[in-house]
Amino acid sequence: AKDESRVELVWTVVEKKPLWLGLRFGVGYEDRATTGNVTTYDFTAEAGHRNLAGTARSVSARIVPSFFYGRTIENGRRRLLNPKNEYSFTYVEPWVLNTRTPGTIRVAYSQEQEPVAIIPITIFSVSGDLSHVYSNSYWSYTGGISYQSVDINRNAAIPLNSNIRLIYQGNDDILALSFNPKKDKRDNVILTQRGYVSEVRTKLAYAKSRPTVNGMIGERVVSTYFFKTILQWSRYQGFRYKPSWVLATRVRAGAIFELGRPGAIREFPTTERFYLGGASTVRGYAEQMIGEVDELVTEDGERIALPVGGKYQLLMNAELRLPLFWLFYGEIFTDIGNIWQQRKDLANFSLKAGSGAGIAFITPFGPIRFDYGLKWFPAAGESAGDFHIGISFAF
Repeated sequence: AKDESRVELVWTVVEKKPLWLGLRFGVGYEDRATTGNVTTYDFTAEAGHRNLAGTARSVSARIVPSFFYGRTIENGRRRLLNPKNEYSFTYVEPWVLNTRTPGTIRVAYSQEQEPVAIIPITIFSVSGDLSHVYSNSYWSYTGGISYQSVDINRNAAIPLNSNIRLIYQGNDDILALSFNPKKDKRDNVILTQRGYVSEVRTKLAYAKSRPTVNGMIGERVVSTYFFKTILQWSRYQGFRYKPSWVLATRVRAGAIFELGRPGAIREFPTTERFYLGGASTVRGYAEQMIGEVDELVTEDGERIALPVGGKYQLLMNAELRLPLFWLFYGEIFTDIGNIWQQRKDLANFSLKAGSGAGIAFITPFGPIRFDYGLKWFPAAGESAGDFHIGISFAF
């Protein structure tokens, strides 16, 4: 007789087609601890194979033009820019040494300009990375080896300050080893209510550069070995009597230690320096505009400002997030930080600060926020503050 207390359950598993082709539009988030995180609007055309010879190995090719709207210079006008175009090929080996440790080989070519890069550059890179997530803890790591060739797009910009001759790098070749452990105890990555993230980023690198002098690439070669590290800790906590309120705090410190005699900041690779200011670091300031700035005039008379950057960085943030109604959140924040070019500059310790408020709208791919920050002590000629648009919360 049929046992009516038992139910027969049938599973039907259908594997996706291995070949795929995609075209999409989305919001990108350039997560760069050195130059600052930048929100872009991306169009992506991509194709690939997700299961080569039935082994779960995959290959893909991708073209991504990115767009940005905002201010990239203090007191400048807001502009719609195309700051990055990237072309990449990626191969993924899902099981390295028979462990659940994916290995990725990536070849990429990109054209970048402000605010993703401080000056127009083209980058060719080859990297091999490993990543692993420990199933019995909150720890993970990424590490690998990379080669990067950075070439500055030539222009005949003339410095307004006659004391400045070395303007920026002509081209850089950078070979690096990296290791980045991370502990992530957030309850939700997109809309975090509780938890913390601890992260360490380390890089041991060799760089060979040919600086540009007054717009012309020089013959002198500058070589440097350096160790770069970034320590970051973010915490998210609620209030006993207002559990829906979230206090988010972050501390980030970064340093570059040169093996040998430290060189001038303008002879150090621009892509490896630290920069601060903007929607995800110190609000109230234009993107990457904290610290010394070189003011230049191009051949067609356009006046531009290039942030010089630094070798040392300190950033501290505190933000109160309050649910308002439906999918809207309010923000009240204070951001404090600065960069320093050399170790001796730390003797004249000072910080830049901004405070303000904003509104965030929660979407399936993350909050879209509109913030306005006021500088605490604006310098002569500086604006009182700045308006920022961003994807995801600042941290």
